[in-house]
Amino acid sequence: MTINVVTVTYGKRFVFLEKTLNAVISDKNVDKIIIIDNGSLNSNEIDTYIKNNQNKKIILIRNKENKGSASGFKNGILEARKNKSDYVLLLDDDIVMENNWSEYFLNILNYFPTKDNIIIKGNRGENFNTINTKLEKQEIFRINYFKKIKELFFKTNNTGIFQPIIYVPYGAFRYGGTLLPFKVIAEVETPFEPFYLYADDTEYFFRISQNGYKTYQTYRPMIEDIDHTFSNYSSSLMSFDKNVSLIKLFFMTRNQYALALMTKSQTKLSLILNGILGILLKIIYGFIKLGINKFTIERSKIIIRAFLDGVNLKFDNEINIKRYTR
Repeated sequence: MTINVVTVTYGKRFVFLEKTLNAVISDKNVDKIIIIDNGSLNSNEIDTYIKNNQNKKIILIRNKENKGSASGFKNGILEARKNKSDYVLLLDDDIVMENNWSEYFLNILNYFPTKDNIIIKGNRGENFNTINTKLEKQEIFRINYFKKIKELFFKTNNTGIFQPIIYVPYGAFRYGGTLLPFKVIAEVETPFEPFYLYADDTEYFFRISQNGYKTYQTYRPMIEDIDHTFSNYSSSLMSFDKNVSLIKLFFMTRNQYALALMTKSQTKLSLILNGILGILLKIIYGFIKLGINKFTIERSKIIIRAFLDGVNLKFDNEINIKRYTR
């Protein structure tokens, strides 16, 4: 089995990237490591790492500016097409694979009589003794705040099957620690660049699944996300977390609604009604917890603007990048 690894880095993140690379560079099944340097501020450190390793495995592609994860992984996947392998591992620059990770993947794949339509993702710490094996794919994309409110007040019977198991069907994948057959990246169009960042991996998954490929969550290998700076709050207050930049907040919100519409997981009317309810609840909760002030008002306006752009599939990325990059 040969594997090409694709990772995208940006900003000052070599402290993460180095650990990510160290976890894969010596693996006997890795043929090439494709690094997309998305206008990072660590070019010298990356060059030094490559020089010190003197490793022909590494292919470095540099962008003068950060073009977002969608464009970065698109370029990486296009390069992977030129360097044929059995599989391609997609990695965020802050994901560390455990030792012998490729052997774990190979062992899982041996359970499937036909492997060329199977995608598997590593384990970020899920408890497989209690995981629900009945997963509805469309639930990944659908936005339903009315259902969430109902579940707060009424207990629902879970119809899933609970049992110890080493892999389960999974509704979507992220770039971090997902192994795809080469056939997938060769056949399916690359990630949707207008998404820029956030949900571009989920949108990519949706189109892959439409082509008949199946995704499974595996018990091993374990993968670790070593960047813990994204948010110290619960998801309810993530929009009002100072660690979440304005640009992340905008694209995270906009793409969530755009994705729900693009996948046709619900009607536009249903999406708008749920969006209005969800935004109202989020803003009110933020005001109650943090008060009504310049910070919470600004963030509330961004959430509303992102929602409107999302439901109208409006992708004015250059304008919004300039507007929210501070």
